[in-house]
Amino acid sequence: MTQQKVTNMMYNIVQSSYQEIKKFKYVKELLIVLCLLAGIAGSFLLYRIYAVYKEQSAQNVLAQYIQEFNQIEDGQSADWQRIAKLFQRGSEQQSRSSLAPYFLLFQAEALLRENKKQEALAAIDELIKQSANSPLLPLFKTKRSLLKLDEPDEAVQRSGLEELKKLAEDKKNQFRDTAQFYVGHYYWVNNSIEQAQAIWQTLVDEQYKEKLATSPWVGLVKEKLTHIVE
Repeated sequence: MTQQKVTNMMYNIVQSSYQEIKKFKYVKELLIVLCLLAGIAGSFLLYRIYAVYKEQSAQNVLAQYIQEFNQIEDGQSADWQRIAKLFQRGSEQQSRSSLAPYFLLFQAEALLRENKKQEALAAIDELIKQSANSPLLPLFKTKRSLLKLDEPDEAVQRSGLEELKKLAEDKKNQFRDTAQFYVGHYYWVNNSIEQAQAIWQTLVDEQYKEKLATSPWVGLVKEKLTHIVE
């Protein structure tokens, strides 16, 4: 078959299709809708490609920054101020990434190493704000509660304890055991032994039937409960 015949055949197919389409009453509107749908589909595909690229970029940056964090943690230097600023900049630059909150988490940790508790608390507050749909949200809130308990202001301490108790009482919280442990620990260090015993016993009892993933806190709690009984 010659190239001219192929060209003529394709032309006839297009013409035939167009003639068939013209039979419909709203062909012009249909074509416009089809073009719009094609444009939307193309835009969505481009967005998905861009989103994947941004996530990969954020992941690489976060991994690099964590490596620097660990180097200082291992004692190679003590420039926590630089690390805090590094993660702050990362959270700003990667603000559209789902990994943005983790930059704030490490920023808060670096600030704590500098004993800048107020700034660390502010970073955790922003982290929680950005993590409304994260499955790790209860853990982030537990972290905030513990920071508040370490504050000298008694009102802030009470706020932290109330938040921690709510997390410990929330049966939908998959990290409830962590909150239970720290509520008990708070009572323990403040010589409220009976209250500590009650919350820790609840933790142990709830974990008794857990077969797949027993709480890592159970062993430590059992040891402390043994000392109370003795």
